Amino acid sequence: MKAVRHRSVAKQEIPLKFAIVRRHFENQAFDGCRILDIGGCSYYYRILGNIFRFGEVILLNVDETTKGTPCGVRGDGTELPFKSGSLDVVTSFDTIEHVGEPDSLVKEVHRVLRDNGTFVLSTPNLADIYSRIAFLFGYMPFQYNPTRIRAGSPLGQIALDMGHRSVLTFKALQELVISNGFGIERSYGYCGVDSFYNRRIDLENAAGLFRTRRLLNKVLPKTLREETLLVCTRLA
Repeated sequence: MKAVRHRSVAKQEIPLKFAIVRRHFENQAFDGCRILDIGGCSYYYRILGNIFRFGEVILLNVDETTKGTPCGVRGDGTELPFKSGSLDVVTSFDTIEHVGEPDSLVKEVHRVLRDNGTFVLSTPNLADIYSRIAFLFGYMPFQYNPTRIRAGSPLGQIALDMGHRSVLTFKALQELVISNGFGIERSYGYCGVDSFYNRRIDLENAAGLFRTRRLLNKVLPKTLREETLLVCTRLA
């Protein structure tokens, strides 16, 4: 596959998690690198192509989500269809919480990355500030729903099943990647709802709530924020 030049994406057009990654890598070159995203959709292709400029971006998903992208591959994150040591960067945004065996996904990422390759991983935080309060009153954490009816959710059974079966705390996610041969270059905590999603949610009265959540996530320690993002390096 050849590298594809991507049209520039304005900063305000991308979700916060991608803005964090773009800032982290803004002074690095990725000419000739192979970048795999696990679980992303076609929209991710253009964003990641602008972050990892002049690299070859490949999208992998278990369904037809990547269909129509120049480098879309159908496959399972726990059994990656790539040779060992054949990739330079692997990203996975809000996917590992949907995987029944998260250890297998991280092990596979370690296998396909070259030595000193980069792994970028984001996922909801099981023990964010809201879930800790909810747990005190006997409710399930907001981001964890082992039953399809979301039994025990503070939002009630009318809340959507997000399919979150393997949600980890900030510290547990760090331990997972370290135990599978990665070093953590940097960790981030952030708000799960940002201006990108706010514009697309048709809830006129929710704008104030979203602003409060964003402000709260800026002042809280990372262990209490809604989402976790790790930038990791594959150790030799």
